[in-house]
Amino acid sequence: MVCKVLLVLGFVGFLAAATAVASEIYKVNVTRIESDLYRDNNSKTIIETKYCHEYATRDDAILKWEGRYGTNKLIFSNDTVCDVVALR
Repeated sequence: MVCKVLLVLGFVGFLAAATAVASEIYKVNVTRIESDLYRDNNSKTIIETKYCHEYATRDDAILKWEGRYGTNKLIFSNDTVCDVVALR
């Protein structure tokens, strides 16, 4: 009985930890300023990507941000997806 209770408590703790990583979604309008650097024209935030070859001039996109160590993505309107490594 004690093992079952500990197993259930461990599973509940795992679920709580798994749901703690929440992503934030932002609508951005980006322009490529150089290789792997894009500027959000609305907030002037610089978005640094990794191996992103999408040319953009005032293109609408979605920024999915899970934090500094999360899986961060820049998703363009043509469905091209690029990894984001930093925001400046």
